[in-house]
Amino acid sequence: MSWMVDLAIVDIGKSQTRWSAAGQIRTAPGADPARGGPLVDGLLLALEPVAHSIGPGAGTVVFVGSTALPERAAEVAELRHRLPELFGEATVYLAGDAVLAHAAAMGGPGVVASIGTGVAVSGFGHAERWVRLDGWGPDLGDRGGAFHLGRAALTSACRHLDGLEPAPDVLAAVEAHLGRTLDRAVANDFARSGGRTAEIAAIASSVVSSAGEGCRRLVDDAATMAADTCLAACTATGVARVSVLGRLGRAPGYLESLTSRLTAAGVEVLAPLSELLVIDARVLLSPAYLAESLEFGPAV
Repeated sequence: MSWMVDLAIVDIGKSQTRWSAAGQIRTAPGADPARGGPLVDGLLLALEPVAHSIGPGAGTVVFVGSTALPERAAEVAELRHRLPELFGEATVYLAGDAVLAHAAAMGGPGVVASIGTGVAVSGFGHAERWVRLDGWGPDLGDRGGAFHLGRAALTSACRHLDGLEPAPDVLAAVEAHLGRTLDRAVANDFARSGGRTAEIAAIASSVVSSAGEGCRRLVDDAATMAADTCLAACTATGVARVSVLGRLGRAPGYLESLTSRLTAAGVEVLAPLSELLVIDARVLLSPAYLAESLEFGPAV
């Protein structure tokens, strides 16, 4: 592939779409499957402002990383028909957001851990066979993520209130975040909340920033769980290199704990190679990343 291309990189999240074009970073609403409606319609709606900003020029390559991906053959077929209507002569690649994150953070063989509300670990070795671990969601997995840590803090604080374990610093961190006393009314509010996952995950920031012994223990436990997943990915890929992304993953305190566990196991922890929307075309359009992408267009 020639590297003399106009590359636009697009990150479609649940709440926001971001893209780079002509040296500028732009934003628009995202594509959240939880809102309902056909997945293809949601993706195309998120991509409309992208297409309008970059134009339908020949030689343009649009690489899209998205949290929502088509899984049915009919959805892929519909995208093959409708995407060229948006992007004209441009070639569009669609991949999972983990693929885009890996290209930005590692740019080659190694493991990338995205640790925010949830945890998703992906990587490949020198044979370019991809491995994906966790990413099971808050009910089944996301081991060591912000939801896991926030829920652990709530559990510890409630055990403190019930006289089962001393954790006054955890209770203080939880109540400081909530701005109210932790009581059964709070528990009922969480049970009724439609945004329960995000609300509980947000507690993690207060726990990580606390210097209390109980909070440090919870952070270390969460980091250990994430480290175990990273180590499993390193074993599967045969590459002992990890880069960490995500609001919780990069948070001081958590990152130090995670790094300590990984380096003790002989793993090299690397700083992210580049920002998500400024990946070198030679990296993003290399065979390892294109192999994990769907190719669409150009229009004929």
